[in-house]
Amino acid sequence: MEKVNSTPTPKPQEESDKITNLENKINNLTERIIFLENKLEKLESKKEVNLHGTTGKILKTEEEFKELFSFISGNNERQFRLLYSPTFDTNTKEDFHKNCDNKGSTIVLVETSNGRRFGGFTSLSWKSNDQWVNDPCACIFSFDTHKKYKLLLPQYSYYGGPGYGPHFGAGDQLGFYNNGGSTGFLDTIHNANFGTKTYDIPSIEEITLTNTYVMNNFEVYQVI
Repeated sequence: MEKVNSTPTPKPQEESDKITNLENKINNLTERIIFLENKLEKLESKKEVNLHGTTGKILKTEEEFKELFSFISGNNERQFRLLYSPTFDTNTKEDFHKNCDNKGSTIVLVETSNGRRFGGFTSLSWKSNDQWVNDPCACIFSFDTHKKYKLLLPQYSYYGGPGYGPHFGAGDQLGFYNNGGSTGFLDTIHNANFGTKTYDIPSIEEITLTNTYVMNNFEVYQVI
């Protein structure tokens, strides 16, 4: 009689072990997917929520936020959403406009290598149309002098130019771009020149200590 080869029937315990092993692999993979999704969501939102929804890189205390609210005449319940920072984005004017145009009210915050902190506020949107924005509510402020610098010429509040980053006031009272204006605007070295006096700033040195300053950090927030 011819012998018939047959595959041994798996034992119940072996089947159970295989299923358990497969379930563990699926669980590990699911946990990894959730971890990556959370990481991606964090990067996309660009928020590590601290005070008032900011990352807390430049402003870190409630007292500093109270002073900021006093500069922009806002109530201290408002939140901020980070739109642009070299920490997350490329050092280009293109990225600035891609992330910050048409977002309504914004805050620009700057910290220099010598520890000076200052910025500007816009109540209207940034644009890329090569035109000055008439914004009567715009201002420049300093956390070192504890002053808000009044706008004298609203028709030159800030400039919506694709060749520039944030650019407050005719005569470059506060502007960010490289020395040629051709490749990017966050080169580290920035010149603050005076021409038309758009904001009531006695001298740029009052804010930055020097006419040319080295930027350590730079952030643009949407005011919500």
